[in-house]
Amino acid sequence: MTIKKRAAFIGEGMVELRGSPFGEMSQYYGGDTVNTASYLARLGKAFTEVNFVTAVGTDDLSNGMVERMQADGIRTSFVMRDEKRQPGLYMIKLDEKGERSFQYWRVDSAARAMFRHKQFSQISEQLQYSDLIYLTAISVAILMDNDRRHLRALLGKARQNNAQVVFDSNYRPSLWQIFLRQGGGI
Repeated sequence: MTIKKRAAFIGEGMVELRGSPFGEMSQYYGGDTVNTASYLARLGKAFTEVNFVTAVGTDDLSNGMVERMQADGIRTSFVMRDEKRQPGLYMIKLDEKGERSFQYWRVDSAARAMFRHKQFSQISEQLQYSDLIYLTAISVAILMDNDRRHLRALLGKARQNNAQVVFDSNYRPSLWQIFLRQGGGI
């Protein structure tokens, strides 16, 4: 019998719109960390328990996103519901050569406030015992300074419990510029 490893992905699940503005659009879910969680859940379900840590709203788009995560094999017991906020949103546009461009709406997303959610302290306790914690520079960039300090403390405790911390330096200069202008710091 193989013992499953516990992986936790901390980040922002977003609603993805594909198509042309004011034309035909398809809805999906995505975001750097949730995409990676989805790939691991599909490939490693026999040996890995994949948990996603985020906050989403209570709206239909949030519900649909969580349902699709579950269908991909991602455990969503660490997905917190925020009645005041909604998930971030992005749109992918394709040009005539097939090159993608993105537009984002995420400044007040539920994920940005996940560390201040009333359930996060309970989730934080459980995360310390993960075998692997995965996050990206985007996961960090969306957080406020105090939330980043909580994240560092959480990762430190997890490392003391022998968790591997995997950090993807998926750096987006424009994202850091937005949050630095809003009073965030590194």
